[in-house]
Amino acid sequence: MKIALKRVVAILIVTLNLLVGHALAAYDPEYGDAYTTLPVMSVLNPLEGSLMITSEFSLIGRTHSVFGSVRPHKGTDLGANMGDNIYASLAGTVTYSGWAEGYGNIVYILSRVGSYNVETRYAHCSALLVNSNTQVAAGMIIAKVGDTGWATGPHLHFEIRINGKPINPRRYLKGLPPSSGTGYGELPDSIKNVFDSAYDFGKPLREVIEKVGVQCQNALKNFNRRRQVDFDSADNNRFSD
Repeated sequence: MKIALKRVVAILIVTLNLLVGHALAAYDPEYGDAYTTLPVMSVLNPLEGSLMITSEFSLIGRTHSVFGSVRPHKGTDLGANMGDNIYASLAGTVTYSGWAEGYGNIVYILSRVGSYNVETRYAHCSALLVNSNTQVAAGMIIAKVGDTGWATGPHLHFEIRINGKPINPRRYLKGLPPSSGTGYGELPDSIKNVFDSAYDFGKPLREVIEKVGVQCQNALKNFNRRRQVDFDSADNNRFSD
């Protein structure tokens, strides 16, 4: 009876966590498009030819293609073919070239534009052609398009972060189709304030749910381990008779 109750509680916790996550956690004001004045800079498109967006930048959240849950999307997904060239959008220093969870093979390039630190990220690459701690010029081939990490097909996940905060790449990329209007930057201030308030109000509840959820998961793992030990013990006794 206690075991069944624990399972019911665990299911309720997971369900509640999903509901709260959809309603509140999908938006994080910490990463909002908070700059009224952005640096003036010429950003080269990271792919050749016309750009095709397969998933928009959105801090309200989008349905994740792998997990199916609603999560913020702090970059723009650009459709491409496996092995297409990826170009540095800005000259700068490669601060990281390697593997990162979710991103797969990724390149981080840090550029200084006036008083701003501008970081561009190029994710899900099939091949990395530059090393960390090297200088690159704008337009230099730095990687090849792939589907590594959390991806369902070949594409480029492209991010622009200014002083550490993601902004909508639409502000700088050229020749893009019309926006779907889901990014934070396209929302009126009144709507942004609603999300800010909802996020702040729900944060303590989310933290409690996460802690309880972890405890329930650990309890279920311990129960399964004990049950396996009991089963193995009973199995050994059966064969020893």
